[in-house]
Amino acid sequence: RVEEIFEGVASEIAKSGIDLVQLPAGLVVTGGTSRLRGLVETGARVTGLPVEPGLPVPMDTSTEMTGMPEFATAVGSVRLALEAEARGGERDGFLSKLTGWITRMAGRVR
Repeated sequence: RVEEIFEGVASEIAKSGIDLVQLPAGLVVTGGTSRLRGLVETGARVTGLPVEPGLPVPMDTSTEMTGMPEFATAVGSVRLALEAEARGGERDGFLSKLTGWITRMAGRVR
């Protein structure tokens, strides 16, 4: 299944008209799937591009979970909300509500 996914990625890159030479940094795989054994090697073999796992920049919390790849989307969303709030963004917006929910859930996991 992993090979099929990377074949699809390679196909979409080809359809876009982007030449693989234009992607010298390769692909970054995020999320919990990036922990699959052999994923990076399979992705590189199938696409012909370097592949590496992406990790979120951990947040300053009492848990190390924020640095784990499976939390990349959540951590990124929280960071966006915090940045928007720091710029004087709307406090009752979606990202702010999401931040509160994630903070409450993380508190339960500790």
